Amino acid sequence: MNPIRAGIFAIAALSALAAARGAPVDDAGPNPALEQERAALVSALKTARGGNADIAALTATMHDIIADPNFFRLSDAERHRAFLLYGACLFDSKKHEEASNPLKIASEMAAAGAADWDLRLENDFAQGDNVDAARAMTRLARSWPEKIADYEDRAVFQVAYAVQNAGADPKIGEDLLTALFDMHWKPKKSFNLPDGLWSKLMQIRLDRGDSAGAAKIAAEIRDPDVMIQMRADRRFDAIVQAAPAQFDVMHAYAEELARLKAASAAAPDKLEGVIAVASILHRLKRPREGLALLDEALDKLQAKKDAFSDADEKRNWLFDERSRLLFQLGRDDEAVAVLAKGAALPENGTINVSQAINLAEAYNTVGQAKEALAAVAGIDAPMVSPYGRVAALNARACAYYTLGEQDQLAKVLDELKLHKDDGPGPYLSAMLCTGNEQAAAAQVIAQLNDPETRLGMLFLVQTYDPDPHPTKRARQTHALWLSLLERSDVAAAIAAVGRIESYAIFSPSY
Repeated sequence: MNPIRAGIFAIAALSALAAARGAPVDDAGPNPALEQERAALVSALKTARGGNADIAALTATMHDIIADPNFFRLSDAERHRAFLLYGACLFDSKKHEEASNPLKIASEMAAAGAADWDLRLENDFAQGDNVDAARAMTRLARSWPEKIADYEDRAVFQVAYAVQNAGADPKIGEDLLTALFDMHWKPKKSFNLPDGLWSKLMQIRLDRGDSAGAAKIAAEIRDPDVMIQMRADRRFDAIVQAAPAQFDVMHAYAEELARLKAASAAAPDKLEGVIAVASILHRLKRPREGLALLDEALDKLQAKKDAFSDADEKRNWLFDERSRLLFQLGRDDEAVAVLAKGAALPENGTINVSQAINLAEAYNTVGQAKEALAAVAGIDAPMVSPYGRVAALNARACAYYTLGEQDQLAKVLDELKLHKDDGPGPYLSAMLCTGNEQAAAAQVIAQLNDPETRLGMLFLVQTYDPDPHPTKRARQTHALWLSLLERSDVAAAIAAVGRIESYAIFSPSY
């Protein structure tokens, strides 16, 4: 299924295209060739409206119509219909790269409407063009905001985040965030918050000196994790100091727990809601409550396979969260066994990459290095995202370090260094796991110095409550992390851009 929304049959969706003539470009008298061109277009539009078109034949017909010398003597309205229909034909033929040009032309014409930009966005998504997808989504949000509701939350988040890191004109990403904020966009799934997007927009406005604009956005922030980042980053000092009550982090966590509980109760068929509540209970050091919720959900699934409408999609993540809660309770063997059960479930008919990597990390945590290597043995570069590749390398590096296999470790570390920008988090984890404090410190400092990655690192360096039942490996990593934070170069880098505060929550860090 198309991850942006349910798939569409483009020609059918555009079947309402009118076949009216429109005004000709000139009136130089009778022109049989032009009338033949117009008749061909009218016939093609009629075929498209019929609903059972031969896509290949219709595509060829539209290609010939547009290539005809008389095409540009047709009216703007007629040419618009032709470009849009040709793009739709190519889209339905899965020729997305070829469809891009006619769809862009159609959407930029005066006669363009929501359907043009809608299909352009679909086509961008199909070919992974996040930059143009941001342009199309921006236009929809500004002109037809109701259309954004047709798209899955993850599609909006994916495009909005990806365009920030695509090396494109920063204004493209800013325009999208502004359009979404101005239309008061909220995720359809009430378990999600848009605050990560608003945080980025605040940074953009602060960087240009628009304190009032940033403060307007800040008034909408409800995510406690975003609040921690803002409190830690000196760029937000004026905003936080102007409304200290709003940025009471522990109060925000309590409100977020209440919000998620209410959202889950309102959607009892959604496993995602149960997992979201359990996750925040884990953060708030209430693992028994979280475990009870997940066990109740498991009982429902065992009694009725379709007890939750999203069970097929979210069952693996139930096991993942249950494992975290068991680790928090010190029930390490059970935690690993639960994660292994989740990793064994296929994802879209293939190996469950994310769960396999998480399982490998769990094995490393309990000192079972050989099992960790086995967990990621079936994962290779072509089947994972760039981030996933670094995460898998992290798991292998930790395992080889534990086993003392220096040659294999050296190879993995070399590859990690080459790709560290694809996964700064897993790379840092690997440096800590393998005892490389110098490289870990350099990574922390680099992320603090980079305005784009600073918030994430400041979030990690805060002081959180320690793991009540750490494994030997977890104790070693935590000790190295604390030693790293005490280094003069790291402390200076933190002080230059932010501060460290303490929070009575379970550590999301090392």
